[in-house]
Amino acid sequence: GEGLAPCLAQLCGCLRQLRSLFAASERGEGEGASRRSSAAAGGRSRRGRGRRGPLSDWAEETLSPLTSELVTLVRATKALLAAAAAAEIRRADARAAAQAEAAAAAQAAASAAAATHSAAFA
Repeated sequence: GEGLAPCLAQLCGCLRQLRSLFAASERGEGEGASRRSSAAAGGRSRRGRGRRGPLSDWAEETLSPLTSELVTLVRATKALLAAAAAAEIRRADARAAAQAEAAAAAQAAASAAAATHSAAFA
């Protein structure tokens, strides 16, 4: 479980960064890209749809590496959670085995005591 905490902290940091980037683009910030993009789009003619504007360039430059990092972090988090679950299952199996062994030992001791007792009064 030790590797999970820093991974989750990093994941949360990325998500906060992503949220602030989206908020900035909604407000028209992001190096002024969305304002320029809106002005460039103008009447949104059909001809201009295939063209990439400054906003899409900004989004690709900014969001692409962040998205890659998020994917990597999510995979790492899933792997860590799976490893933690497997370790917990192994611990539970070990506890169950130890309890079964203790019960068998107690049963053997009780049987030995009963045999000794019956031999003493035979």
